Amino acid sequence: MLEPYAATSGTYGSEGRAAQQCAALTRRCGQCTLPDRFPRFDVALVPVNGLQIRPQLNKQVVMNAEQAAELTAVLRPHLTIPHHYAFTSGRAGDRLLTKANRNPARFTEAASRLAPDSATRILAPGQPLTMTTAHAH
Repeated sequence: MLEPYAATSGTYGSEGRAAQQCAALTRRCGQCTLPDRFPRFDVALVPVNGLQIRPQLNKQVVMNAEQAAELTAVLRPHLTIPHHYAFTSGRAGDRLLTKANRNPARFTEAASRLAPDSATRILAPGQPLTMTTAHAH
């Protein structure tokens, strides 16, 4: 189970539709209660790179693929989109400051095990997502 870290996130809802953005950090306890307020999310954007800060003894500051899949199982969205997998601190930063997993397929595999009722879709950085009403229900 995930540890309760502080997180930057936002829940958006209108006209019976809801989306959850789990921004850059790790899951927080309050996200476990979101399904009580929003019975079903249309889309969840979850960070998956497990970013660690090397000078802070590899302190993890972003969910990894397995943790993001656990959160997906709690939120139960129709569609989950992994993000932050392409994050880079630059050539020197990646070697000296940060450590991350840049393979979004790890999330897809974990989500298929832990949240099989939620579809996943990997978008390339900058690729738009268009959802119609048919996709949301």
